[in-house]
Amino acid sequence: MKTHEPLAGLRLVERKFEATSGAMERRLLRLLAQRLVGELAGDVAAVVATVTPDFRLVNHAEAPGPPICSADELGAALAGAHQAGVRAIWLELESLVVDSGGLAFAGATCIVMTGALLQRADDQAGLYLLEKRVAGFFETRGDLISVETVYSPPDDRAPVRVESSLLPDAAEARAILDRLTEISI
Repeated sequence: MKTHEPLAGLRLVERKFEATSGAMERRLLRLLAQRLVGELAGDVAAVVATVTPDFRLVNHAEAPGPPICSADELGAALAGAHQAGVRAIWLELESLVVDSGGLAFAGATCIVMTGALLQRADDQAGLYLLEKRVAGFFETRGDLISVETVYSPPDDRAPVRVESSLLPDAAEARAILDRLTEISI
């Protein structure tokens, strides 16, 4: 099994931020860091705070689920996922491009969930990792994400059992965000 590093995507954003001098690009990278930290920490309000009220998620996946057409719907979907048994979500970025028009990325979305969510009668409390390849981009309006377009190719990988040590360190993630927030743009 591949070794997963939940904070690697956030660290890539931090490196890009430090290497970028453009004010708009830095604002977008800070916004992405806020989003990633919210997802890592399971902080639904923090994630929703990064999107416009009329946010749209355009999901080009094999089984995309219902459309999300507002910040409230995004919050409800994330809260429902956490209530159902999702313990962590993070984006393992392999590439990231930022310009004044938005952000484009490729990598994997990683979701750690309980066996109960997977209806594993033999291991209700166990933790399982689902990794989905993903590429996408964020369009922004002002300093918020207005449209998130993602593509995830068909994938038949089953969730794999993991130890709780894989869960991200939310305090370390927030420390990275705090460093980015302290830098004036």
